[in-house]
Amino acid sequence: MKITDVVHGDFHLPPIVAAIVKTDIFQRLKGIHQLGSLYFVAPEAKSNRYEHCLGTYYVADQMLKHLESNWNLSIDLFYKQCVTIAGLLHDIGHGPFSHCWDFNKLRSHERNAYDCIDHIFSRDDIKISDNGEKNSLAVEIIKSLINPEDMELKTRVTGNPLFDSNYMFIYEIISNKKCELDVDKADYLLRDNHYMTDCDFFPRDPNTNEKYIVRSKDILGIFYNARISDDRQHVEFRTLDFGNIYHLFDSRTQFHIHMYQQSECNFKEILLVELVKERDQRSTLKKLSEIDSRKIEDFLELTDEVVLKELEKVNDEIDSRNKVLQMTEKLTVEEELEKVKNDEYQRMFSALNGLSYSISIEKREKSIPVHVKVKYAGEKMREDDIPFYGDITKKPKVNQMKGVYEKTWYYTFNDSNNNN
Repeated sequence: MKITDVVHGDFHLPPIVAAIVKTDIFQRLKGIHQLGSLYFVAPEAKSNRYEHCLGTYYVADQMLKHLESNWNLSIDLFYKQCVTIAGLLHDIGHGPFSHCWDFNKLRSHERNAYDCIDHIFSRDDIKISDNGEKNSLAVEIIKSLINPEDMELKTRVTGNPLFDSNYMFIYEIISNKKCELDVDKADYLLRDNHYMTDCDFFPRDPNTNEKYIVRSKDILGIFYNARISDDRQHVEFRTLDFGNIYHLFDSRTQFHIHMYQQSECNFKEILLVELVKERDQRSTLKKLSEIDSRKIEDFLELTDEVVLKELEKVNDEIDSRNKVLQMTEKLTVEEELEKVKNDEYQRMFSALNGLSYSISIEKREKSIPVHVKVKYAGEKMREDDIPFYGDITKKPKVNQMKGVYEKTWYYTFNDSNNNN
């Protein structure tokens, strides 16, 4: 199966990966926006979890090949497949609008992934090993690589006599909790850079006013120059790549400040969550906020589009004389964003704003604070936790920014139909 990707170009999927990609649960990711509520603010934010998962698969696959060549060793195909499929499925459990759905505290998207993975591997044509016990171990490894903080699962996996302890390093490829350098981060930074470069609020260098471009060769080079430690417990990064490593963390910080946690984006997320909660209170049907992967058939249908349609149904039930809630003022230093004429963008933007009147103004404050708090790269990057190899005296010197960016915006409302 051939994939043409906007970031990584053309690549081919082996049969087992192609079979997974064709499943209903993976195809569902086409209906989940990667950048969540940012799409209501910027039409450029049109990437989805489907393509990001494929991109993460690709970078994981390439990193494994480089680890083999950099350390002159062969990685067992069983563990290669576990790692690459974990990359492919690492976001399989995301709810609508990605991290917007994290308000639902019933389960994290990593936990949702467990049921999705079981659903996929219940098929007879999707197996990593013909040995039943080893195939079951592979499924557990994949879950554990996606959610390494589940220590009960990780202990069960690594304590299994079929698990080779020489492969502990695989825990630092997909979701690296040791130092946060992983292929998931590499792909989403490159992908968001690709899609968002022309956005009005794309981050710029404060000194040069040049756009804060994330360079593919520099970011991917961090992972392709990595090697496996002598004890095979860790992934080590090249000392000479320290500057690029800082650039990766700095890019992430700038993207959080200017895009991921852009004030209007955060406000739209608050509004969307309130609308879903109100819909669930009004509706006699199944509650959207209670759907997770334990109800796999319902979860299969839970996409961005479905949520918007469900909210529209609620609006249709509300009397037109009800109070209309509209955003009237943004107390920010930002200029009003230019309205972009894009059919799909306008439709979804209008859908969210048109639905806003289903929130009763009496139920909430008229001024909504939107708080943003982001650690700068020098604070976020735990330098002492990054395993390096090479001459430490040749580590590039970097002027690191420490501390925390913190700011609060206020969105105010008025009742445009308050004539009673």
